[in-house]
Amino acid sequence: MAWLVALGAILALAFSTALTGLARRLSLAVGFTDDPGHRKIHAQPMPLGGGAAIFLSVWIPVLACAAVALYGFPAWLAPPGSMLARFHADWIAIHVPGFASRMPEMWLLLGASAAILAIGLVDDRFHLTARAKFVCVLAVAAALASSAEGFRSSLFLPEIPARILTILWIVGITNAMNLLDNMDGLSAGVAAIAAGFFLSVALQREQWFLAIFLGILLLSALGFLAWNFPPARIFMGDAGSLFLGFCLAVASIRLTYVPEGDTHALFPVVVPMLILAVPIYDTASVLWIRFRKGTPLFRGDMNHFSHRLLALGLSPREALLVIYLLAFFVGLSALTIYRSTPAESAVLLLQGFGVLAIIALLERAGRRKKEA
Repeated sequence: MAWLVALGAILALAFSTALTGLARRLSLAVGFTDDPGHRKIHAQPMPLGGGAAIFLSVWIPVLACAAVALYGFPAWLAPPGSMLARFHADWIAIHVPGFASRMPEMWLLLGASAAILAIGLVDDRFHLTARAKFVCVLAVAAALASSAEGFRSSLFLPEIPARILTILWIVGITNAMNLLDNMDGLSAGVAAIAAGFFLSVALQREQWFLAIFLGILLLSALGFLAWNFPPARIFMGDAGSLFLGFCLAVASIRLTYVPEGDTHALFPVVVPMLILAVPIYDTASVLWIRFRKGTPLFRGDMNHFSHRLLALGLSPREALLVIYLLAFFVGLSALTIYRSTPAESAVLLLQGFGVLAIIALLERAGRRKKEA
C-alpha cells in the first residue's frame, strides 16, 4: 500500500505545480487579486487563486487513488497480466474492503472541505468579517462532528464532550492556519511539515486511507510552495489557508495515536499539539498581545510571530527558516511517542512548548533593546 501512497503524492505534486501556474494566469486575467494596502507588505497586486489549485491538487489524486484501489488501473494502462495488473491483484486488492468502507467518509470530507474552500473564496473576493467567517467555519465543523461517520476526538470521552472537543479543535486549527498565512511561504511550508509528521504517524499505525490523503496533502503544499516561496508569485488566500488547516485538523482527529491495548488518553493530546505547535503558538501569542493592548481580538495587525521576527531584524527568508526549523524540531518529538510512557509524553509536550516559550522571551528582550 506504500506504493499507492507514493502514486498519490507524485500525482499531487504534478497537479499542484501545474494548477498553481494556471491559477496564477487565470486570477490575473479576471482580476482576482490581493491589492497592496494597509497591513500588506507586497507592492503589486498578487493573484489569489492558489487555494483553488491546492484543493484540486488534493482531491483529484485522492479520487484517482480511490478509483485505482477499488477498480484497478485502466485497461489501457494495465492490460491483464501486466506488472501493474499483478500489482493491483497482489498488493492493493486485499485492501479493497477497507477502502470501500471508507467511501462515505471520503465523500463527507470532500463536501465539508469544499464548503471550507467556498467560505475562503467568498472571503477573498468580498472580504467577510472575521465574525462571519468564524461562524461559517463553526457550522461546517459542527456538521462534520455530528455526522455518523466517526469524525470524533479519540480521547476516550463520552459522545457529547467528544463532539464539542472535536468542533473546538477543527475550528481552532483551521483558524490558526488561516492566521498563520501572513508571510510568503509560511502557511504552505508549515502545513507541509505538519502533514509530513502526521503521515509518519499514519504509516506507523498502517492507516492507509489517511496515509494516502496526507501524502497527497504534503506534496500539494510543496507544489504550491514552489510558486509561493518568497518572493511569491501567487497567494493561496483564505481559501487555501482555511482548507489546509481544516484538512490537518480533521486528519489529526482521525489518526490513531494510542498503541494497541493502551487506553491512556494523553497520546492523542501530545502528538497533534507538538506537530501543530507553531500555528497554535502564533494564534495564542497574537491573541494575548491584542488582549493585553485592549485591541479587538479579531482585528488583524502586525503582531504575528513572523512579523515579530522581522521586527528583530531578520530578513523574510531568515524568519521563514526560523519558523520552519521550529515546526520541524518541535514536531520531531512527536515521532518518539510510541516508545514513551505517559509521563515521558508529558515531558515531551512540556519540552516542545518550552522551546516556544524561550523564543517568546528572546523576542521580548529583542523588542526592549530595539525600543531603548
